[in-house]
Amino acid sequence: MYCFHCNNDIKMKSWLHLTDIPDVSDVSEDSSIIMTDKHICGYSCYKRLTESKSLPNNLWSHIVNKEDYEGLLRPIMTQSKKSFEYLTAGEIHNLDDSEKEKYFKEKDEQIEINPLLKEVRDELFMEDERTAYLEQVSSDSDYIDDY
Repeated sequence: MYCFHCNNDIKMKSWLHLTDIPDVSDVSEDSSIIMTDKHICGYSCYKRLTESKSLPNNLWSHIVNKEDYEGLLRPIMTQSKKSFEYLTAGEIHNLDDSEKEKYFKEKDEQIEINPLLKEVRDELFMEDERTAYLEQVSSDSDYIDDY
């Protein structure tokens, strides 16, 4: 048996044995994804697989060797919401329409959380806009020196 992540040969018992994992590299004749058993050699490979989202969300139901993990404390993983990050005028202009809509919706929600910070960020945004406009005008104009 080989590790699902690093493909090293696992000579003894695998660190984690999973069942009914979709194998996207192996498709049946009727184009359905085949479910297979996967083995993971250690925690570092498991961690890399979870970071790359290669494992199913409800992993416990797929674990075959549950007896290896009995009595251990398992942390409850909660998804923390990413904190809102204000963007500069240039970054906002580089967003597509749906990203802009999402950004401005989240920005409006920040008013309730911290109205003073929103005012400061709006002033900085307007200053970015003015600076970008002045840079545009100065680069577009044909400046002719009389000397």
